[in-house]
Amino acid sequence: MRTCYRLKKRRAQRKKGTGKRPILSRGQKIAIRNTIRRNPFLTPEDLLCRLNLPCSKETVRKVLIEIGFKYRKESTQEPLDEEDRCSRLAFCIDWMNFTLWEYVIFSDEIGVWLNDQTGRGWFSSASPFKPKEVISREKLNIWASISMLRKVTIHVYRENLNQYVYHRILSRYLLPAASQLYLNGFFFQQDNLSVHKARLIDDFLNS
Repeated sequence: MRTCYRLKKRRAQRKKGTGKRPILSRGQKIAIRNTIRRNPFLTPEDLLCRLNLPCSKETVRKVLIEIGFKYRKESTQEPLDEEDRCSRLAFCIDWMNFTLWEYVIFSDEIGVWLNDQTGRGWFSSASPFKPKEVISREKLNIWASISMLRKVTIHVYRENLNQYVYHRILSRYLLPAASQLYLNGFFFQQDNLSVHKARLIDDFLNS
């Protein structure tokens, strides 16, 4: 018991900072912080190579957490307000008794960052996530359509979506594929993206 007491007392009297020497210096930690702020999509392995750090990738990960960063994905979806909830409820009520869903084609588009497949990055855990554009990132856009029967068609493109690009997609890819699948016509469902409601698109869909 006396030996345990002496060891416990000696440990309590040990001066702070006299333990194991830190692997990374303060300057190296600052370099990690500054680098990840410029490009939050770098991995611990990337930082290890870029900064030539004398440690493992696990140590870099622990340092990032220690200095206030968290590996997470952006949540861009805003909470629904009362107007949005009422609008969605009204839409559901209007279509509640619709029975021809097998003739409906649903479409949507998404942008995919080639060197950021998960959409996750190292961002400060103390502040809301603010997406940053990184010059080195490459992006592909994908538009696709499906129905209850099967997938209808898909198109991959690099340019930003505007009414002319969307018109080209509908006329060159959707219409030929849908006409082969539905000989007697079909319903087309899209979201309220401003491009989808352009005059050019509206005239095309109603022609």
